[in-house]
Amino acid sequence: KEMNNHRNLINTAIITAEDLHGRLLAALRNNEYEVVNSIASALILNKETEINAFQKSLNIFDENKSLTFKKFQKLN
Repeated sequence: KEMNNHRNLINTAIITAEDLHGRLLAALRNNEYEVVNSIASALILNKETEINAFQKSLNIFDENKSLTFKKFQKLN
């Protein structure tokens, strides 16, 4: 379940980044520099948001893994 969450986070991040990059290229082709600046800001914000979400997910995964490992140790 947790690995599926990681995959979904990555897939969502890739889809969003591809969309923003496509829009950025179109704006550059059309010399829409205000739109270019807006999309560039959105790309930076999206990157920061995705990194934070992925880091949080990895921390949860690490905590759960550690708890499971401790339970196995108690069985010995």
